[in-house]
Amino acid sequence: MRRSPQIQVPLTDWPEEDRYGWNAAFKAGDPFDDGGPAAHLADRTRQGLYYRYGCFLGFLMAQHPDVLSLPPTERLSPSIIAQYVASRRQSCSERAVAGDLRTLRAVLRFICPTSDWSWLLAIAKRIEHQAPPRPERHHLVTSDRLYALGIELMDRAMADARRTLQGTGIRISGWIDHCSPRADTIAPAHRRGAAHRKARGEVWTVLGARHSGRG
Repeated sequence: MRRSPQIQVPLTDWPEEDRYGWNAAFKAGDPFDDGGPAAHLADRTRQGLYYRYGCFLGFLMAQHPDVLSLPPTERLSPSIIAQYVASRRQSCSERAVAGDLRTLRAVLRFICPTSDWSWLLAIAKRIEHQAPPRPERHHLVTSDRLYALGIELMDRAMADARRTLQGTGIRISGWIDHCSPRADTIAPAHRRGAAHRKARGEVWTVLGARHSGRG
């Protein structure tokens, strides 16, 4: 799915109240101060919150620049969030949109900890509930299983080739498995009157009844 570019507003250009709340939330602690409520978060989590909220402010800057002068509690409304969701649906799945709203709510809880942002969580949950189910992941296949399957396929191919060449005077000696510790016992790699075809580490050895040259 092609993603449309987003405008991310840097922290220096955030509204003053947003910037102050963000810095206070992530203020580092010391032995005499616990720090901000988000100071314990890992840097990767912090960057994710910062990026997503910056993109939301970019949406407001492009679509509703007049509301940026309002405090966050007065700036957001179900109507604006509905427009934001519609814009994100153009490039994201329903679950990704719901994740964006959860991230937005998390940032707002840090910036405005005394405000109630439960209505954002309710919208996110409804979007998640209506989202298509995740596709089932295929179980991983071990290398041993893949190797056994390769042997089985080669054996089938050999059997099919023998049936096809039956009565033609052409005899197939076998194939060489270079992964086997006894590869030389399966089929000789060099034999008079042999034509070899190499592909992905296996060698098919086909003996021609009328071929008198050296392989």
